[in-house]
Amino acid sequence: MFSHNFRRSKFYISPWMTIVISFGLMTIVIVLGIANYNRDKSNMAMLLSDKGAALIRSFEAGTRSGMMGGIALDIHLQVLLEETALQPDIAYIAI
Repeated sequence: MFSHNFRRSKFYISPWMTIVISFGLMTIVIVLGIANYNRDKSNMAMLLSDKGAALIRSFEAGTRSGMMGGIALDIHLQVLLEETALQPDIAYIAI
């Protein structure tokens, strides 16, 4: 009754092959995404650690210079903390 004339073109790809290729590409994208996420997480931790260490060193240097000048340590440290907190990169200071 029905005659189907399916002509295969030169570039015919099996549906199963399309599925396998799609899963392969998805796997590659997922693996690269996870690797990129982990690398960015590691870099962010290192950056924040370095910034924290720089803040600690600045507090130590400010405290030492305040002690040498004969200024009361508590007042000098309070002023140093307030001035540091005004910097745009500082979200909060926890002591």
